[in-house]
Amino acid sequence: MPPLGRPLADGVPSPVGLARFADGPWVRLYREASPDHHDRFMATCRRARPRVVRCVLCVVCVVRPVR
Repeated sequence: MPPLGRPLADGVPSPVGLARFADGPWVRLYREASPDHHDRFMATCRRARPRVVRCVLCVVCVVRPVR
């Protein structure tokens, strides 16, 4: 989810491609925290190549930096 104040953060009427957010900072879970989530994230983002700036061990830690 994009932080408030960023383009497409509010009132998005339909899904948008992840490639649109690839240049922005991303936070993702370490694989050890959730192998299924990590594997799906990596497979989904294979083409978009997001700029991961932090890896964390819990979901709350993924959402917290988005503020």
